[in-house]
Formats: sequence, C-alpha cells, structure tokens
Amino acid sequence: MIRRISGGSEEKRGALESSRWVRAGIAAAGTLATLMFASLVGAQVKAPLLFAADFENGVYDSTLLKVSGNAPTVTKEISRRGTYAVKSELNRLASSGSSYRTEFSLSEPATKPGGEYWYGFSVYLPDDYVADNIYEILAQWHSSPDSSAECCLNPPVALHSGNGQWTVSTIWDSRPITEAATYEGNRSYKLGAYKRGAWTDWVFHMKWSPKSDGLIQVWQNGKKVVDSAGPIAFNDARGPYFKFGLYKGWRNPTSPVGVVSTRKLYHDEIRVASGAGRYADVAPGGGKRPVAPLAVSAKQ
Repeated sequence: MIRRISGGSEEKRGALESSRWVRAGIAAAGTLATLMFASLVGAQVKAPLLFAADFENGVYDSTLLKVSGNAPTVTKEISRRGTYAVKSELNRLASSGSSYRTEFSLSEPATKPGGEYWYGFSVYLPDDYVADNIYEILAQWHSSPDSSAECCLNPPVALHSGNGQWTVSTIWDSRPITEAATYEGNRSYKLGAYKRGAWTDWVFHMKWSPKSDGLIQVWQNGKKVVDSAGPIAFNDARGPYFKFGLYKGWRNPTSPVGVVSTRKLYHDEIRVASGAGRYADVAPGGGKRPVAPLAVSAKQ
C-alpha cells in the first residue's frame, strides 16, 4: 500500500507496497535531510519516519525484513488496522525448522551509538495465550558486537511476556568488550498482566548509550509506563537493531517443563522514527495523544 507520510499523518492510497524503508540523507553536520527515499514505489516522504510496515499488500519485503529462525507469515486472520498482520507461530515438538525462534529483524535503519530513536508496534495475544513459565520475548533490540569475543549477548532492551506478565528488560555495559553474563548492569520493569484477545499498542523512545546520558521511555496503550534516564546499551561501533516476532526458551524440547508446547501471536503497525520524531509518528492506530503516566516498578 502506498503511504504518504507528513508530520505524523498518513493517507492510504490503493493496494500497492506497504513496507517502507526510508533512507535518510545525512548532512555534513549529521542531521537528517528533509526528504528521504522510500524503496520500491519511489514515493517520497519526509523525516523523521525511517521505516513503516502494515503489510497491507499481503506479503513482506525480504530485502527489508530478515528472517531469524522460522519465517513469520502475513495473514488475514486478524489485524490492528486494515486487513493484514504478521503471525508468529512455534511448536516446541516440531520435527523440522526452529522450535524456539520466529522473528523478523530490520536490515535498516542501522542505529548510531548515542542516537535517539522512536519505535511503535502492536501485539495481539489470542484468547488461548495462557501464562507459561518459560521465557518468551516478543520484541527485542539486539546489539551489533564489534568482536567475535562478544558472543551470545542478551539484548540491551527486550519486551517479555513470561508468566503472564509484561516486562521490559534493559542491560548495559560501557566496556569495549562485553562478555556474556558479565554486564555492568541490568534492570527490569514489571508492567502487569497481559490482556488476551486484544491488541496492545507499544511505543518505545530510546537514546542508545551505555553511559548516564542514555534514555528509555515506554508507552503501553497510550500510557507512559517507563521513564528512566541512564545506560541502556553496549559500547559498540553500531547501535542495536530491532527484531519482532517470538523468541521462546524452547531450544530443549523437554526441559524445562512448561505449561504449553505451541505459541501463536501477531504483530502489526511497525514504525521507526529518528530522534527528531515524536510519539504520534510511530504510535499504532494513528497516534492518539498519550495520557498520564502509570506507576511502574523497576527491579535491578
């Protein structure tokens, strides 16, 4: 679907390509150019939007979305807005494919250390999405290690749904080389029980820094639930990249023992904006005005 975007508003025109990667022209001073190029249909849009996908053409663009594990599918079964959404489905006992990962990752935009970015997306958990004790990640921002010595690191920021609860986790390390399980710090924000049979809208605003000038702000269904200054990244030459889908602790088909052996969920309305953006540029459902913050607990 062609999407014309200007100042956070959008107009849908026809059933053509909807996945949008917008390449920002960077001026000598490092600022974004006003006009950016959207691939495939040649539509021009304005900063600060960098990426948008609502999948309304019924497929995904493999040049923009890379598959990790099993490929999520574009479906008409349900949608946040329009006709299509992305379905992520896993079977712990599957005889082929991955039993623990079905994700898309954005090949672009490549974030910059110290840069600010806005992310918006919506998640639908079906009625049968019962609480399970084995961890599961529905969105994550994965690091881009500088060295092969930095293996198997946890994501600096992730959205979890384990034990029937929404949780946002952050990890940071300012050292040049980060080794797994030796991070300088971590924190988790408990956001309460998830709701089944409904879409949950998310907006994340981050400044990717392993130092005190970092920032994470999170809105859940329009309510600010996290607002924390401080480190949220690793000391890498490139910033984290966004992944969405389902990553589940099912590498072993039998251990640990869990409640379910299959999982299915949906994502829609994926958007990314530069630091010049705002809540309305990325918020699912047209960017309603955010409301007063909720109390949030943090565990460090």
